[in-house]
Amino acid sequence: MSGDNVVKAVKAGALKGAPAQYLNPGQREVTITLIHPFLLDGVEYRTLTAHKLTGRDIFAVNRTVEELKEKGVHVESEAVLYAAMCGVPPAAIEALDAQDLTALSRKTADFTRQLEAAAEGPTGENGENTSPK
Repeated sequence: MSGDNVVKAVKAGALKGAPAQYLNPGQREVTITLIHPFLLDGVEYRTLTAHKLTGRDIFAVNRTVEELKEKGVHVESEAVLYAAMCGVPPAAIEALDAQDLTALSRKTADFTRQLEAAAEGPTGENGENTSPK
């Protein structure tokens, strides 16, 4: 498929396809019960369930942060990342009590460590970064 055809297919939604079925899914979600539940915009938050992100999710997070910046709206990229993981608006993540945010961060550490490793570059069989330094 040529570059122009790829762009046209993406715009038409032809490349989205069905979600992947992971062959070795492991733990793909965690749920935390909030120590300090709250109400925001008419929605009650007592628990948050965070899901491992896919490449599509990460691209969407990056687009969202860029679009908000272009509109002059400041939002922490971590809030958008956790919001994507939990399926809630970034404002809900920003409203979390520090104790609950810490719990969410700890419970999703395996998920976010994988994101950090991917951002640092390719890894070898033992998980070490193989990018030239």
